[in-house]
Amino acid sequence: MNAAVRAEVRWSAAVGRWAVTAEPLAAAVISERFGDCLPAVTEALALINNAVGEVEVYVDDVAVHGGPPQHDRSGDDERTDLPEIASCSLASGRHVLDQGDAWVDVAGHARPIRTMTTPYLANVLLYLDHTASEWLHWWYVEHELAGDPLPISPLVLARARPDEAAELTRSLAVTLAIENELAHRLGASMTRPEPIRWFGARFASKAAAEHAWSVRHHVPPGPATSLFDLAWHLNNPSGPQDQTAMIGREGTHVVETASGATYLIEANDPDRPATLTRTSPGPMSTPEYPWADLRRDGEPIVLLRVEHVTMDGQLGIGLLVGAHALFILEPLDPRAGHTERLTTPVRSITRLETSSS
Repeated sequence: MNAAVRAEVRWSAAVGRWAVTAEPLAAAVISERFGDCLPAVTEALALINNAVGEVEVYVDDVAVHGGPPQHDRSGDDERTDLPEIASCSLASGRHVLDQGDAWVDVAGHARPIRTMTTPYLANVLLYLDHTASEWLHWWYVEHELAGDPLPISPLVLARARPDEAAELTRSLAVTLAIENELAHRLGASMTRPEPIRWFGARFASKAAAEHAWSVRHHVPPGPATSLFDLAWHLNNPSGPQDQTAMIGREGTHVVETASGATYLIEANDPDRPATLTRTSPGPMSTPEYPWADLRRDGEPIVLLRVEHVTMDGQLGIGLLVGAHALFILEPLDPRAGHTERLTTPVRSITRLETSSS
């Protein structure tokens, strides 16, 4: 019997993603979410060896599986040297999936996330991925009993594909808090407190996020067929705001692209047009996407519209992480009606908080 392949997971600050290394692979495998590390490295190994055996994920030199505990937990509740597995239950009158800074273990003990061991954090994430469908059902029931119903039909939850159920679980505040804590432990910079964000945060609008969710999970859009609306509701409790409308109309956004360029979009005065300012590349510039000087770099230019290039070559409204952005600007040539500026793929979109006087 072949020995299990050991796959080590760490956080790559260079690409802002999870990186998995395994001895048979020449390069690290990159994943956006921790739960995707094992499938990604297994697929990579299959490309070089059709007879892939067992692959074990290691974090801090401890194997993590996300399965139920294999040891007798009686008398072991206070041990921190074992890779612990947590399960869902009520905590302080709230379901564990509604928590934001604590987890409830199998003994019913609420544990602050910051005090959990690193293997514990990793195991919880894998455990939630594996059991998402089961716990989402009970989560719905307990919200009903508490008189705080979730805005979704139980039939939609029951019929959800396992991968979509896991995606919804990954959008919960407690899951994001656990994965961010794990990322910081394994190499993420503390100057960027939230390197992990939920699926919908990658997109500039709710419509774009819902379309991508539907394609990813092979479900028709809409609350009667998809879990997306619930995920959006959980991450936008004040109501479904369209981020496309915000970009270029309200607030200040920083857009980073693959060439290292940074675009500052400012729209803080309703009586003045939005502006776009492009600055020189930082350390993220790569040979694949070389830097090129453009007219009026460093100066604010009136921004008329924001679009992105879709995978089929069409134009979509707003910005999309991973897609080329298209900025429609005031004419930079007096003979033109407007100027179009196509960027390299967008790496990140960040909204800056401005202090009020």
